[in-house]
Parts: sequence; structure tokens; C-alpha cells
Amino acid sequence: MHRTLDSLIDDISYKNTSKPQKKTVRLPVFLQEIKLFWAIFIAMFFGMLVFTNANLFMHALGLVHNDYDNQSLAFAQEIDSMIVDSAIERKQDAILEKYKDISITQNPVATNIGTVLENKLAQYDFNFNTLPPVDRLVVDGIALDVPLISVTEKSEGDFVRGDFDIELRDGVVKYPTTPMPGEWGNTLIFGHTSQERREKNPYGTVFSNLPKLQAWDEIKLVWKGELYKYKIVETVIRRPKDVDKEFQKRQNMDKEYITLMWCYPLGTTRQRMMVMAERVY
Repeated sequence: MHRTLDSLIDDISYKNTSKPQKKTVRLPVFLQEIKLFWAIFIAMFFGMLVFTNANLFMHALGLVHNDYDNQSLAFAQEIDSMIVDSAIERKQDAILEKYKDISITQNPVATNIGTVLENKLAQYDFNFNTLPPVDRLVVDGIALDVPLISVTEKSEGDFVRGDFDIELRDGVVKYPTTPMPGEWGNTLIFGHTSQERREKNPYGTVFSNLPKLQAWDEIKLVWKGELYKYKIVETVIRRPKDVDKEFQKRQNMDKEYITLMWCYPLGTTRQRMMVMAERVY
């Protein structure tokens, strides 16, 4: 069945008019704004209240522990510890008071280290023997340090006629008939100042610098592990035949002397230069 447009419009109008419509009551705009303001204010108030008292609320709910309670507990424990320590100290004082009149002799647990070192130092022997193991003649002023050879087989009384060429290849020689170092008298020591080119003697010019020595220069002998020091008192030049006479001047004195002798001038055997020194140590 077909309906016209007019009939449809009439049906709709009938439906709209058949039911009564409700009227909507709206507040004025001013009152609506006041209502919104109060809602925002109340929300902010409760938010600030909760925020500023969060610890109180959380503590009330059992979510956190109060720091004041912990501090109070720690303080109370500290007070108890102090009370216990005080009681222990009173007991200790009472024990000391009880036994203070008793004499107790105690030995030191350890001796002071400074005292130990001082005692060791006082007993220590610093006389180290650093001397060479062989006999030597040392003259620091001319950098001379050579072996001192002791000859026992020779027995000539004349210093000029003795032949010691073999011994003089090993150093300087102590004449065999003269006193030992450390004995009273005059110890004679001689050596070379020059040599021929064909000869190969490492000590052929060992005394070549002795003429540079002056009065009171020091001469040292290392003899049998002992050190002997001498000071030069005189230097003379003599002919070979007068050497013995010059030597004997100090041979019979109650002092210790050494005489160093060599050929003079250098490169000749015409004369002898003699340096006499007196022992000072």
C-alpha cells in the first residue's frame, strides 16, 4: 500500500503532540560559575590537606614508622649502655681501691730500644782492618802505592854493593839488615827512579817523583797488617860511599825512622838522594 507524503507528516505530528514534553530548568550563568568555583576550592583544600599531612596519614595507616620512635629507642639504648658502663667502672674502681696498698714488683716488658742501641754502640768495636793483605809503601802526596818487598837472604853490610835487581821487579825493597817497621832504629827502603829501555820492569821508575816531597809530608807503611805513619824530617844527597854514614845517624836513636833512598840525578847512579821520616803514629 502506498502512502503519500502528506500522510506521513500527519503521523509524525500526531506522535509529537500525543505525549506531553518536560520543561528543563536552567540556573542562571552567575550561579553556575559560583558552583564551579566551590567545587575547585573544595578539591584543592582536600588535596593540600592530604599532601601536607601525608606522613601522618601514612603512619596512621601503618605504611611507615615514625623516626621519632626510632630515635627515642636509640637514645634509650644509649642511656642503658652508659648506665652499664658506669656500673662496670664503679666495680673496677672498687677493685683498685681494694688492692691499691698491695706492692707489686713488675719487670718491664721490653727494654727501651734507644737504651739497647746505646749499649750496643758502646760495646761495638769500630777498629775495622781495611788494610791490604800485603806489605805496601804509600805516599799520598805523589800518588804512590807500591808493594814493599822484604828480603831475608841478603846479608851485605854495605848498601852500595847489594844486588837486588830481581826483588826490585816486584816493588820497592826493605833492606834486610835494617829494623822492622815498629822497631826502634832506622828502616831503609830503596827503589828505582829510571831504567834502561831494553828492560821491562813495571817498577823501574817507581821513585821518580820522590824529589817532589817536602818537609812534614806524610809517608805510610802497611806492614804485617798494621799501619805506620811517618813525617819527613830531612832530605839529603850523598855519594854512594857516604850512604852508610848518613844512615847510621838515626840507626841508634830511641825513635822509629824510615829512610827512602834512590839514585840521583834521574837516569844516573852517581849519587843517592835520601828522605828521612820520623814515625808519628
